[in-house]
Amino acid sequence: MRKSKIANVLLIAALMLSIINISVPAIQSLGGQKNVVLSFFVTAQSQPNVVLLNHAYGGTQVGTTVTAVYQNLENFDVHGTVTATLKTSQAAEPLVKTSDRITIAANQYATVTITFNGVPNQAGYASFVKFTAEETVSASPTYTGSTTTGTTNNFGTTRNSATGGFDYASLTLPISAVMIVVLCAVGGVVVLKKRGISEQKVKRFTSYEFQDWVLKRLQAHAGSVLDSRKGIDGFTGENVPVSIKQSDSVERFQVDIFMNTLMQAKVRSGIMVAFGFSSEANAAVSRARMNRIDIKLVTVKELIERKEIAII
Repeated sequence: MRKSKIANVLLIAALMLSIINISVPAIQSLGGQKNVVLSFFVTAQSQPNVVLLNHAYGGTQVGTTVTAVYQNLENFDVHGTVTATLKTSQAAEPLVKTSDRITIAANQYATVTITFNGVPNQAGYASFVKFTAEETVSASPTYTGSTTTGTTNNFGTTRNSATGGFDYASLTLPISAVMIVVLCAVGGVVVLKKRGISEQKVKRFTSYEFQDWVLKRLQAHAGSVLDSRKGIDGFTGENVPVSIKQSDSVERFQVDIFMNTLMQAKVRSGIMVAFGFSSEANAAVSRARMNRIDIKLVTVKELIERKEIAII
């Protein structure tokens, strides 16, 4: 899989190089025009350190609002969107809404309010928020040429003494190199993001991010508000209940509670996910089997190693 991704990146780089080489003669013909700009710089943001300080919901009988306060701990501006999820007793599925694009200035705070119109505010709603930063790679002009004859600018592009413009043929190599580096860097980020998840990183997730990550790994969907109150956070594609605990050591009583929930629902199997389970928790699973309830204990490490097919 990784070799395939790298091959795709290299193919794109080769295509871009071909396009640049083909287009240079056409660009060069514009050399007689003054103040033509052709230069590049690259900016990138990858998982910037933006933390959630506080979030709450409120509103009126007309609508419900979810408000989040974020702090940008980076020394550069961060752009992105905020997604709010609202679990209500009126809807079987959680309501999800994403804000417009926002900018959080370096070392500053930002408050974002998302309104769910037509959802009367009530006590007992569960709300979650998630900030998603943009990853940007952009090209931008940094130099405007003039018609000084016989000089060389900072980018190594020679001004054409005959026409007063640039000799763009000299840009072929540097532009090609920049494009290849950018494309390879982007491809590398994609590969690392696919493979770079770690248990320590998952431990830094918020409760909603952790639940969402686990459900995606199990190819499952979230349960209703009523299900959550019963201790069921979601269901697999085969409708197997999933209980998610953001804990390093799930104890026996938590397994017993989940077993009782399954028995009341007349369901014979379930999945519990956590970072770790105590020996008493494993013993509780054995007792559950005596009641013909099959509970599988799954660790985050197993999910990271993509063992979910065997788990389900």
